[in-house]
Amino acid sequence: MPDSSRSLDGVRIVHAATSANMLTAFGRVMDSRLAEEGAEVYLLASSEPIYGRPADLDELRSMGGEPLTVPLQNNLRPGNFVGNTLRLWRLFRRLRPEIVHTRASVMGIVGRTAAWLARVPCVVHHQDDLHAREADLSPVKRRLIARLEAWLAN
Repeated sequence: MPDSSRSLDGVRIVHAATSANMLTAFGRVMDSRLAEEGAEVYLLASSEPIYGRPADLDELRSMGGEPLTVPLQNNLRPGNFVGNTLRLWRLFRRLRPEIVHTRASVMGIVGRTAAWLARVPCVVHHQDDLHAREADLSPVKRRLIARLEAWLAN
């Protein structure tokens, strides 16, 4: 039986990843448990992922949260970085979450920046090292992105 002193009633949590399969693989147990404890869970995935599949709203809803999709470009070009950050910043300002949990390189960089700008009190990042699997990146860019993601994860 859940401990009532640990109730999460009314706490808004955004679990954000660039692809829906990252949410379902990692978050199925965590997100459903948070919802059981009374948290308002929002599952945010890109509608245009490079890795994985597009979000299945019914599958995300079955995890106990409210599914959200945003057309995030899954690369770190300066224009996409700014556009994606602004898109997420507007979303976070509207939702006013207490916690944002990001997963994967792009969401970690863009999502953490947007959460910081939106003054989200608690931001947690799950580092995935997807940059190491990106064939289009040069070794120098991979190292740069790895350092940036590690810095943001701290």
